[in-house]
Amino acid sequence: MQKRLLILFILMITLFESCDFKSANEHYNIALDLAEKKQYSAAINNLNKAIEKKNKFRPALINRAAYKERINDFEGAITDLNYLLEFDTDNTMALYNLGFNYHKLENYKNAIKYYSLALRTEGALKTFKGQNEKSFAINTVSDYIRFDSDADYVIHDCKIYFYRGIAYSEINEYNKAINDFENSIKSSCSKAESYYFIGEIYLNKKDSIRACKNFISSAKLGDLDAREMLKEHCLEKIND
Repeated sequence: MQKRLLILFILMITLFESCDFKSANEHYNIALDLAEKKQYSAAINNLNKAIEKKNKFRPALINRAAYKERINDFEGAITDLNYLLEFDTDNTMALYNLGFNYHKLENYKNAIKYYSLALRTEGALKTFKGQNEKSFAINTVSDYIRFDSDADYVIHDCKIYFYRGIAYSEINEYNKAINDFENSIKSSCSKAESYYFIGEIYLNKKDSIRACKNFISSAKLGDLDAREMLKEHCLEKIND
């Protein structure tokens, strides 16, 4: 009898330990803390649990995709973003991040496709504050009153233009690339880098005068690579 009670007790303890009493929001908040420490795999594990409890949890899906991108799981990120877009079709951040992950995979045509879709959404903002060289994530803690607002998923359009410009340049669509970089420059977004890329494009087009003009603009803004390009391609022309 005592043996049976002991076995039953052990089973109950095992069952209790296997139960997850945390809410989806609690797992989400734990993931945020872990991501701040760059513990992305552990953050993903907590978001897995959050999404199991709440399968259309938009911030968790966006962030899980972003953290997968950080650990170079681009295909996994794409899967998460495509799932989110099944029920939130015009989510600007999801479309941009999808383009960014295809960009990382060097699938430039798909990257351009999703950057372009992102630009057509209402969440593509016309002003610029700050910049980001990664997939965007949601950093709002889930006990905020306004948590998971559509306003959390906006992206500044000049950032989308900048990365679409890079993608266009990779497939030699130079005029489209220049147009996108110029849009980025107009908004003071990645100006030095945009001038640099335009300079490279003009070099490829054998237009050294315009190339050097853009390298000068980039170098004045502090771009070290532009200074090297000036030394390599432009000093003789400037001295002449």
